[in-house]
Amino acid sequence: AAALLRHDLVPDPLLPCLREEFPYRFDDFDAFLCSFAVQETEHLLARVGPDPLSEWARCEAPGPLERRLRDKPKDALTIATQLPGLLQRERAEALQSAMELWPAHTVEITTLRQLVRLWGKVPNPPQINSDDPDNGGGEVDESSREWIPTNDLHHFTITLDRALVWERLVSRCAEPTHQLLVVRGDPTQNLQLFRARVQRYLSEKRRPHIVCNFGPGADHRPATTVAAWEELLVERLGPTHYTLRRALREVTTRCAVMCVVGLNSPLHLGDDSLSADDLAALVQFIRSLPGRLPLIDDRNPRPVRLLLPVQVDPRLGRLDPVFRALQEAAQDAERAAQTLSVPIPVKAELIGILDTPLFSELEEPIETRAWRRYHRRLTETEWRQIHEAYHRAVGARLAFVELARALWDALPSWMKEPE
Repeated sequence: AAALLRHDLVPDPLLPCLREEFPYRFDDFDAFLCSFAVQETEHLLARVGPDPLSEWARCEAPGPLERRLRDKPKDALTIATQLPGLLQRERAEALQSAMELWPAHTVEITTLRQLVRLWGKVPNPPQINSDDPDNGGGEVDESSREWIPTNDLHHFTITLDRALVWERLVSRCAEPTHQLLVVRGDPTQNLQLFRARVQRYLSEKRRPHIVCNFGPGADHRPATTVAAWEELLVERLGPTHYTLRRALREVTTRCAVMCVVGLNSPLHLGDDSLSADDLAALVQFIRSLPGRLPLIDDRNPRPVRLLLPVQVDPRLGRLDPVFRALQEAAQDAERAAQTLSVPIPVKAELIGILDTPLFSELEEPIETRAWRRYHRRLTETEWRQIHEAYHRAVGARLAFVELARALWDALPSWMKEPE
């Protein structure tokens, strides 16, 4: 198959025919084709030399590719692995622009033209429709909307994302009860990444959830009353003429619901999140929520989960006023659920504090990644390099994302290759 593709002997109808004849191998065909296209593109770009290639990536690459390369190395492998995340039209534009790297009528230009045709056979990346409740509903941050290649720094960072807190969240999502879940972290801990991971993970078919982000912020819209918070959530869940009770009942007939509070950022006092009036109304909304939750029974066994990611002032920690107000509101709601005429099971708990992970937390995800992706074990020398990079990063008090970048840089080169 590689030889046929390399010599441009694959006719255009072949791949569609294979996909039609073998529908259960659809993903395999696409993955092979994408992997081969990345490999061939990397080999071609590597002939340019690091300096001209880096200069082109910074100054000449079309906008969609340039944005994906921002804060990433400008080498042949990185450029090639970003191409699957572009639309076919954008890939063609990027490769046409790369023709400037060689003189006309050279063998590289001929090879590049063949690669343009090959990339045209690679499917577009999956796109998340923000209006489709089965794909998460509501608005999605650009960081969570972006399709991620199989192996890059961002994907690696998600792999390491505070394993203990993540495990608590996953275990709660296996329980058959309504939940009010609070997670906190300071500005260096990148709660935004954690939110994006929740969106991506729970939207998978194996873990079906309707995931939505809601809160003030769209069109500078405030939410200074309980009714305003209800309206914002209903807009994310279903027809706007529904009451919140009916909207929650309707969506939970299909699957569980994870409502992440905070439209564009974690919860804190500030222009990009909450005003003092927004916070006061949110507290009242949480306390009144049990009276609007659907009953959990055999006909409707799927719960509603509310995730409250709170960005605290690092000098205050648990004494941060936003964190204290929301944690107390969640506990009040749990108690109120038991006093209803028909009690509803509601759990309120702090699932964790995002903090710099211990090295022992990171060993398992790194080891698992190496074995599952490449069927290899890290040597003592490779582990020592990663361990030293961790201690240097912790000693420098790097933020979480910078810590992950330091570990990524310390990984052996074979762990950074596309699968």
